[in-house]
Amino acid sequence: MEPAKNTTKSRPAGYLLFAIFMLTCPCHLIVVAPLLAGTLLATYISEHFLLIFAVLLLLSLLSALASMRLLDKPRAQ
Repeated sequence: MEPAKNTTKSRPAGYLLFAIFMLTCPCHLIVVAPLLAGTLLATYISEHFLLIFAVLLLLSLLSALASMRLLDKPRAQ
């Protein structure tokens, strides 16, 4: 018996959406915050933490679902 050949190729948009998911994941905000220390963006994040957290959570969930959907489907030949 011969092993099945994997001939499907994923869509590049799926990889882009996965990268957006990794960058917008709210758990990375704690890691990114010290890198932004002393900047105007860090001040804005610290004053509006819950709003930023909610927006990043929504964006990361949407991009994760979209990337899983696109990476699961084969690209049209």
